[in-house]
Amino acid sequence: RDTSVTGVQTCALPICWQSQGVPSLSDRVVLYHTGIIKPSLREVTVTSALLIIDVQTILCEGRWAVHEAGAVVQRINAVSARARAAGLPVVVVQHEETEGPMLYDAPGWQLAPALQVSATDLRLRKTGSDAFHQTDLQALLQARGVDRLIVCGMQTDFCVDSTVRRAL
Repeated sequence: RDTSVTGVQTCALPICWQSQGVPSLSDRVVLYHTGIIKPSLREVTVTSALLIIDVQTILCEGRWAVHEAGAVVQRINAVSARARAAGLPVVVVQHEETEGPMLYDAPGWQLAPALQVSATDLRLRKTGSDAFHQTDLQALLQARGVDRLIVCGMQTDFCVDSTVRRAL
């Protein structure tokens, strides 16, 4: 089913939140459930940015791989290619921990091999589920005049959800 959200057209099950006038970042955040995504970015303004959250090797391969990780990454690649073509900033966020498979620079911490990134993408490291918490994400977005976010990534029920809630 098609749904139109302030100039962003999505197909199938988008989850949308509208803020209650919080001036600090966005007036609209659109969270695409990464399992079902068919984006149309033709009407998105240049004040939009795409956040790609936690598309890392540990979540795409082996015992912690999310369901249909390869297909999810393909859909994320499709939306990120369209965002870059539209001139939108793309922010790639990576989770890290102080030990274990998501330790900075460990094999599991690396971006998933199938994820397509560009030299123009902005990179951000985070240590909590919320990509805004104790990071420079808000300042980075405000410096670029971003007031709308398109958010996708792995584990939509955890880190993506936490980031969207903070953005509001």
